[in-house]
Amino acid sequence: MNDVKVVMDTSAIAKWFLIEEESGECREIRDLHIKNELKIYTCDFALVELANVLKFTPGLSSENIVNAIKSIKAIEINLTSLNEIIEDAIRYAFKLNLTIYDALYVALSEKLNAPLITYDKELQMRFKQRAVKASTFLINYRRGR
Repeated sequence: MNDVKVVMDTSAIAKWFLIEEESGECREIRDLHIKNELKIYTCDFALVELANVLKFTPGLSSENIVNAIKSIKAIEINLTSLNEIIEDAIRYAFKLNLTIYDALYVALSEKLNAPLITYDKELQMRFKQRAVKASTFLINYRRGR
């Protein structure tokens, strides 16, 4: 088992279920997790956010969304409890003028000293060294192997 860790926010995890730019790269990171080549972390709140994103995706039923959540549980990504990061997230939100939602992922990324895979352009711009697209992460990951 490799000790490489990544944090994925909802914008990245949603790409596992949607056809969007970089969906393939996000699925590749998921597959690396499944093969035990890296560990994916997110906060448990991501399940709520993901269900909400998928609810407003045309053509998906409630059963599709339930199955998406079950699939995330089945591959055993590391779901960090809000209880573990909410206080740091609130501090980051105020210090950095972020939403609490975004600050959750920043706090988790900082706590784990791990890159944050995100498609939130503001996070990418403000945290250039930490918040990256999946394609950028994969380039760096392959270089390090």
